[in-house]
Amino acid sequence: MRHTSRDDPATVWLLASNEPAIRRLTLTEVLGASPDEPDVVSARREFASGPIAAALLGDSTDHVYHKWRGAFWRLTALAELGVPSGEHRALGLLDEVLAWLQALERRGYPPVVAGLHRAHACWHGNALSAAVELGRARDPMATDLARRLVEWQWPDGGWNCDRRPGARTSSVHESLGPLLGLAGYHRATGDAASSRAAQRAAEFFFERRLFRSRRTGEVIHPAWLRFRQPTYYHYDVLQALWVLSRAGCLPDPRAAEAVQLVVARRRRDGRWDANGRWWRPPGAQGSSVEAADWGQSRPSQMVTLKALAVLRGAEEAT
Repeated sequence: MRHTSRDDPATVWLLASNEPAIRRLTLTEVLGASPDEPDVVSARREFASGPIAAALLGDSTDHVYHKWRGAFWRLTALAELGVPSGEHRALGLLDEVLAWLQALERRGYPPVVAGLHRAHACWHGNALSAAVELGRARDPMATDLARRLVEWQWPDGGWNCDRRPGARTSSVHESLGPLLGLAGYHRATGDAASSRAAQRAAEFFFERRLFRSRRTGEVIHPAWLRFRQPTYYHYDVLQALWVLSRAGCLPDPRAAEAVQLVVARRRRDGRWDANGRWWRPPGAQGSSVEAADWGQSRPSQMVTLKALAVLRGAEEAT
């Protein structure tokens, strides 16, 4: 069954978005338009004029990892939105993030416990993904990011920051970013080691059907079945499917149940809701205040975009 078409009500809705990035990604990731089609070129050229992109590209005095306004989170979101190569304000964020990561490593990060690197690998993976989007895949610093991620990969195919000696299973939260970054780095450079590492990471998720225990078959965590945007470092089934699709790992029969969960969540009007959110709107008091307003949750443009992109990538499996 084909789930995506240009006259689909949800697709029409996304193509009318006031965010050029959403229009462009709908054309390329949902409808399969080529990068040189006029509408795609136009939306890419207008990227920085969108309210979300403009807010993410705005000035900030926050610490690089301040939740959710720091340079790391802004850069991660911009990469998801397909920030154009060479966007100078995003390149400034990338330089800030890379300097932060280098400073950590000069202080001996990450620790090695029981023979395994205990790294917040989502930091390096998302930074690598952003470097690829911004046209810096062949820079020495991006090469170093890819090399370290390959070096730090655990035997089961993922990554984990858990410093307890007995922790031997990778973390889904730490493993999506490296998968996305390494797959993108391979596409941009042809690096074979990154391709192998990305494939091993995909297997880590597929072996669990994205959300089930390998031992019992039970749902590992009910929260993983709820879709939110942005996800930040949180894990959910839709985000996992979207990363796997972007990495070129779909279709795969082991993802079929997860894909059907996405299909089942579709509203009667063809759109999807976000099931809550991890952020508070700009200007709010307290913690977890965003740099950008990601809009209403019901329905959610970004959740709908990701769901349609996943269905397109997985159609042969459904």
